[in-house]
Amino acid sequence: MNRKFTRTTLCFLAATGAVIFSSAFAASTSQWVQKSETDFAAGELDTVVASNLGQLKLSRALTERLKQDPRVSIVYAVQQATDGSVYLGTGPNGLVLRIKDDKASDVFTAGDGVLVTAMQLTPDGKLLAGLSGDKARLIRIDPATGKSEDLFKSDDVQYIWAIAAMPDGATVVATGPAGLLYEIDKAGASKVLFKAKEHNVLCILKGDGDDLYIGTDPGGLVIRVNRKTGEWFVLYNAAEPEIVALARDKAGRLYAAGCGTTEAGGEEAATEATGQPERAAAGLPLKREAPPAPKPPELPNPAPGEPKPIPKEPETVKHLLILPAIQASPSKPGGGPASRPASHATTLSIPGMPSPSPKIAAPENGSAIYRIEPAGFVTEIFRKPVTIHAMVENAGSLIVGTGPEGLIYQVDPDTQETAALTRVESRQISTLSTLADGKLLLGLSNPGGLSQMDAGYANSGTFSSIVFDATQVARFGKIQLEGTLADGTTVTVQTRSGNTSDPEKGGWSKWSDAMPATQFLQIPSPSARFFQYKLTLATRDPKSTPTVAQVKTNYLLPNMPPKVTNIRVEAQDESGEEVTAKSAAPTSHAIMWDASDPNDDKLAYALYFRLGTRGPWILLKDKLKDTTYQWNTRQLADGRYQIRVVASDAASNPAGQGLTGQRVSDTVVIDNTGPAIGDVQVKRNGGKIEVSARIVDQTSTIASADYALDSSDDWQAVESSDMLFDSPDETVKFAVSGLSAGQHQLTLRAKDSHGNATYETLIVSIDQATDKK
Repeated sequence: MNRKFTRTTLCFLAATGAVIFSSAFAASTSQWVQKSETDFAAGELDTVVASNLGQLKLSRALTERLKQDPRVSIVYAVQQATDGSVYLGTGPNGLVLRIKDDKASDVFTAGDGVLVTAMQLTPDGKLLAGLSGDKARLIRIDPATGKSEDLFKSDDVQYIWAIAAMPDGATVVATGPAGLLYEIDKAGASKVLFKAKEHNVLCILKGDGDDLYIGTDPGGLVIRVNRKTGEWFVLYNAAEPEIVALARDKAGRLYAAGCGTTEAGGEEAATEATGQPERAAAGLPLKREAPPAPKPPELPNPAPGEPKPIPKEPETVKHLLILPAIQASPSKPGGGPASRPASHATTLSIPGMPSPSPKIAAPENGSAIYRIEPAGFVTEIFRKPVTIHAMVENAGSLIVGTGPEGLIYQVDPDTQETAALTRVESRQISTLSTLADGKLLLGLSNPGGLSQMDAGYANSGTFSSIVFDATQVARFGKIQLEGTLADGTTVTVQTRSGNTSDPEKGGWSKWSDAMPATQFLQIPSPSARFFQYKLTLATRDPKSTPTVAQVKTNYLLPNMPPKVTNIRVEAQDESGEEVTAKSAAPTSHAIMWDASDPNDDKLAYALYFRLGTRGPWILLKDKLKDTTYQWNTRQLADGRYQIRVVASDAASNPAGQGLTGQRVSDTVVIDNTGPAIGDVQVKRNGGKIEVSARIVDQTSTIASADYALDSSDDWQAVESSDMLFDSPDETVKFAVSGLSAGQHQLTLRAKDSHGNATYETLIVSIDQATDKK
């Protein structure tokens, strides 16, 4: 029975095996969680792969079929004969090799600078080979004798990228750099079947009736061509410049692998699977040691068809194989008519062509796979920052060979699950061939070789996490696992810890003994700042693999005091605006501060103030949750004050174990009193009235002075005797002229730097009008 589980059923909390920590440690537990493909990919995977659904699984079993041959840097084509012999088309020395009983032998040699870029076995056991170089040829080889004969060549053809055998005995070849599709009949006569307005036709796929599907470069076109009528139709124009592979499923849906740099894409655009796919892996979830007290509630037995709950004891459940989804990445095509697609030229060594590169970088924005429905609708089902070299359909899934990291991906088009099935040492998987028993042959490049990927999983593999930095010496609690165990599969866990960032330099604890995986495992490693875990996945049944979907490490940091890092005090008027020297006097001060806690504890704050720097601290407000406070300062005496902010994490720690952190502000001047105006003198000097006065402020500096006549709203500024208002003691002198005879009221106004104003009114008697001068 296929039984599913959901992650929510795995989220019970353990109440047993508690570790007693000293009071120096914080009360709240911190967690380091790894559960995504990105999380796991950062670690070290050895015969273990991570799917795009965030599941660790065993990779497929690999067998090396051809050891590195110094004459072979790339394998372009693989064909298997009915007797089990495997033929390889290689470059750059034009070798055709035969692998029989794990022994390699030469079948045909075309010579230096020639690439065997395509092959096809005929029903009578002969081998058709496409030779590319200065001039391309299609030849037929007798594997028994190694003799060959030319079937086709043309001055317009430099590359033969693909060969397709037709049911009527004809052969269709895809060529470059003129974008020609040729047909060669049984008698050896050739004709141009289709001329694409492209440099290269890279791949061919037989469709229904007389239809063919082809992929092109550099336009990234998927085209349907009818052999008999010559009619053609563009099914899709991909964003990538190269369509490097085509596949078709039983429902008639077409899949096209696009390779090349695009404006949008990359890992961020990788197709996301939502929810648990219908073909999810079933198995025995990791067992959970039930705590003795309090007793957990009994889970009801599910009705038939309902998800199976987490068992309290190990049990056996059959496991279904998951086929995930794939990703690809593009490579940049050549520019002129004599160029070839970059994705097909990673190791070519032909005069006039680039020599093999020691390391091919993955395209910046990746490659994509598109599904084209029979009705014409197109869906992108895969994108990753890799280079796709090959793609085949296998039992309803797509198998994709990529570079530059030698990864084989599997894509389930229906669920859009993607998984890396295995990784090979060669950096490029250049071609794929499906065998009748479900195994796959992998043609490799950089260096060249041949591997066989079995349909079953490898016996065992390991995943080592990255080194986790807890930032302080931490005490480790339980490691919490989510996943499934199918019949015959196991997962074991090991941990280690240390106080240096690199465990390979020594000074760490040893790896702990391997512990059989259960949902909660006590970490035996000692308290330390750095931590690492290792999972070993194993199976006795090649059809089953354990899965690990989440690893949660619980740890406790020592309780560290909060930090108050900044205090700002801002004078504000009644409208809440900041006070300046030209605005009204402040009615309050806004106290603002920044604080943090290394343990992420909840903080509460207390505010204190004092007059001067030696006075007693007076509580202003406590139990504050926010980091701002409006302080009413109108009733305070003038003076210089300090503010102290005390942050406490007591609420997040056991009683008596909370810690505090504090900070004292810079001096804050509170000035509610305006300047004093004195020593006022008024005298007549010719036709003018001269006024002088002294302005003094006890707390702050004088900011301005001005006067008004007869209650007028027109204030006239006056200047300080020394031209600058820059001290608490200033004198002003000014003259007023143009007064009419009689009494006048002259009002002198002075302001300090806090906006406080003082007014002094003078009555001036004039016997006759003064001069206006």
